[in-house]
Amino acid sequence: MRGIRGILIAAAASVVGSSALRAQDADIMLLREAWTLPAHAGDSAHVYITFQNETRIPFAVLAVTSTVAAKVGGSGLGAQIADVGWEPSAFLVPAHGIITMRPNGAHLTLHGLTRNLQTNDEIPLTLHALGGFAVTITVKVRRAGVEAF
Repeated sequence: MRGIRGILIAAAASVVGSSALRAQDADIMLLREAWTLPAHAGDSAHVYITFQNETRIPFAVLAVTSTVAAKVGGSGLGAQIADVGWEPSAFLVPAHGIITMRPNGAHLTLHGLTRNLQTNDEIPLTLHALGGFAVTITVKVRRAGVEAF
């Protein structure tokens, strides 16, 4: 499909803590898109990601970090910590499922940007997953009004 970038999750067996995962068990996650809009240093920016999990196991992201933000939170992703006053960036991509983050829906938020985000910039997000491994993805900064990748 156009615009699809694949990332391999080589440590799929460690996610479930099982050595029973066989070769026919796919260990591929597809990053269909990851984008944000321009923003100024010190401000916040929403990030929208679409992941497709083609594995037999859920992909659990426990936290998200970025070198361009003081912290990364989430909204509408299902994880909540009442005492903190903000939602953590944890989310789950179900086995053989898809998660789509969209404007006015579920999304990640980069809080306290350390630099300006300008159209066509690419910024890193690191997904810290269950099983003790991390995957870094690239988020494209789009100009406002661009809906398709």
